[in-house]
Amino acid sequence: MKTLNIIALAAGAALIAAGAASTTAASTTTAPAAPSTPAPGASSTTGLAADGTVKGHVKFEGTKPDLKPLAVTDEQAKGCCPPGKQVNAKDPSLIIDDSNGIANVVVSIEVPGAKLEPPAEALHIDQHECNFEPHVQVVPAGGKIVFLNSDQVSHNVHTYPAKNDAFNKTIAPGSKEEQVLAKGDKVQVKCDIHPWMSSYVFVSETPYYAITKADGSFEIKGLKPGTYKVETWHEKLGKGKTVEVTVKDDGSSEAVEIKLGEKKKKSS
Repeated sequence: MKTLNIIALAAGAALIAAGAASTTAASTTTAPAAPSTPAPGASSTTGLAADGTVKGHVKFEGTKPDLKPLAVTDEQAKGCCPPGKQVNAKDPSLIIDDSNGIANVVVSIEVPGAKLEPPAEALHIDQHECNFEPHVQVVPAGGKIVFLNSDQVSHNVHTYPAKNDAFNKTIAPGSKEEQVLAKGDKVQVKCDIHPWMSSYVFVSETPYYAITKADGSFEIKGLKPGTYKVETWHEKLGKGKTVEVTVKDDGSSEAVEIKLGEKKKKSS
């Protein structure tokens, strides 16, 4: 009988201990995780994807200038085009459409802390019928630009950078040359053999950029909610006024209209 009593008492104690442990476990809750820090440029709202878009137009303000055709001579243009075709002599340095939209304006948004990665594939500028195509190209800092030659004549690509190394090489028909552009810059590209040829490489220090289309429109994607500063640059009109735009939590934003005009000459 004593043995049975001892066993019964031990079993009761075990049940009491188990109940106490269960009660303790049930009353314990996991602390909520600390909210993550929003990415640079984003609003305080967390958990939102970087799928915001900024759209807009760049418009010319003032009287449209009358640009003269490029000075293309028959002697210098020999071999540039197939028989019966002439070099396009339209000046590409300032293209304005009927709605005053400006083509080839570089639009960029600085996002502090944004990671800038050179593209996997190199960007290029081709030499076609003795004109550079495209006329304006954007390369992220650290990226590579490839100069192609689709013509049947040689070209001499000569660059005029402010911060990167200059480039001055002859490119034979069907050949190519390349260069890595390490620093933010605005690089004019010319051909010493065909002096009317000119283009620009804008070396960007932000991954958020666009080049305006023929109607002056642009679109920049991949932005988190927040307020940003939009900057513009054009080879003839220079840098425009900085404009602020807010990307909402749903990724939308008000359309941006930026106006550029010719700089007023200072009176002597």
